[in-house]
Amino acid sequence: MADHNLLQDAAIEAAKSAPPVAVTGAMIAGMSISDWVAILTGLYVLLQIAILLRKEWRDKRARATGEGER
Repeated sequence: MADHNLLQDAAIEAAKSAPPVAVTGAMIAGMSISDWVAILTGLYVLLQIAILLRKEWRDKRARATGEGER
């Protein structure tokens, strides 16, 4: 039982330290946090564009298929 509590405590402390470790790792990699935010924002925008284009493509295909069957 004591080992479980020790393991659980270690996991909790590791989770608490994860964000500062990530920030430090990013700074060591030579990129500031604002650089990372800009990169992640760009990736998010590209993902949203891809999802929208895929949806439009599927809708267009469905309309074309539906009109051809009538």
